[in-house]
Amino acid sequence: MRAARSVATRKVSPQGELIGQGLVRAHVLTHAEVEQILAIQRHNDERLFGEIAVDLGFTDERTIRDYLESRRRIGVLV
Repeated sequence: MRAARSVATRKVSPQGELIGQGLVRAHVLTHAEVEQILAIQRHNDERLFGEIAVDLGFTDERTIRDYLESRRRIGVLV
């Protein structure tokens, strides 16, 4: 499993950015990992994007929480 990276100190996410795009921009996920997660969701998996990313071992819960918190701080709802 990859080491956790803090996204809280990274460049502010643009408004309207999807979680997968933001995590790729922050070098937490690869484009291939995002595509794998989205394929799982397309097959009627009701888990959230971050839940699937954690379950697959692509990242950890703290990194997802940090990313979501950084979005809340700038007033961008996810």
